[in-house]
Amino acid sequence: MISVLVFFLHIVFAIYILIKTSKQDSIKTGLLNIVFIIIIFSVGWTISTMFVKLFVPSEGFGKDLDADGIALAILAIAEYFFYRRYYKDLWTTEDGTEK
Repeated sequence: MISVLVFFLHIVFAIYILIKTSKQDSIKTGLLNIVFIIIIFSVGWTISTMFVKLFVPSEGFGKDLDADGIALAILAIAEYFFYRRYYKDLWTTEDGTEK
């Protein structure tokens, strides 16, 4: 269940970034941002899975909280802080306050 939620949030975020950057710059910039998000997600998932499997057995802590679900949750938290900084201009107004 956690895996489905994380994938859904990434899809919604990618669509949001595509629309937002396409309005500000061009569709080409929006598509490049989508590719960037996909690359960060795939590499981040690989690295977080590698570290989680060092400490958690592959069956995890139950049916819904397996090692991949834990790795995806850690990845989503790390990506939140990264994207919050990388796309800072999308969450701030013209006077510098946050939306």
